[in-house]
Amino acid sequence: MLTNHLKSPEKNTALDVSVVIPVFNEAGAVGTVLDAVIQSLKTIKQTCEIIVVNDWSTDGTAEKVNEYAKQGSVKLINSTYQRGKGGALRSGFDQAVGQCLIMMDGDGSHQAVDLPKLITEQRRTGGLVIASRIYGGSQEYTRIRAFGNILFTWLFGCIHGRYLSDALNGYKAFENDIYRSFEYSAAGYEIEIELLANTLRLGRQITEIPSMELVRQAGHAKSKVIKDGFRFLWRIINEKFRVPKRLQRSV
Repeated sequence: MLTNHLKSPEKNTALDVSVVIPVFNEAGAVGTVLDAVIQSLKTIKQTCEIIVVNDWSTDGTAEKVNEYAKQGSVKLINSTYQRGKGGALRSGFDQAVGQCLIMMDGDGSHQAVDLPKLITEQRRTGGLVIASRIYGGSQEYTRIRAFGNILFTWLFGCIHGRYLSDALNGYKAFENDIYRSFEYSAAGYEIEIELLANTLRLGRQITEIPSMELVRQAGHAKSKVIKDGFRFLWRIINEKFRVPKRLQRSV
């Protein structure tokens, strides 16, 4: 059942907030995640939509999400780009009609209770907000993943001139035009860097709030330390010199 502020995106030309959740084989966690997101959004006054992007799942994830879609509280779409988190997020952003876009994982590691804080901070700045694990803590970090995050975040600051605590976390909120003003190309996790670089290109603020990362509720991590580490490194360097195509897309 829809609340008075959680809207079906087919019936609106513009909303305040779009929450985009990419999922790949997250049948064991996505239901709990959606319950928490829906409950958290009920506490705010803004009009909202929830878009779940199925990234070619094979474990019943789409069927689980479709139960919520039939109730009208969630929109389920299939990724229209090549497989990967970046492509799935871009598929969701393409259809999102919220002024504020929020990206979060479907494995339960990102706490939905932090959504109101992210939205409030993003509305205050009009830029991009990161839910920082450095400030909030993480139950998921291994030593190598923690080291990699610190290293790449430091490199991003050195190369792009904006020092942050947690550039790589996939729990972010940002103004819709940060996405719609540029042509995006990232297929994987490196979309985190592309978003940050484009935010700086527009002269917008990047701020952070503390957020505790929990242990994923089911399944296994999809990121690969070495493979995705090289992608992050290349993207950090490449975005310094790349001139992305400017677009005039409207919501």
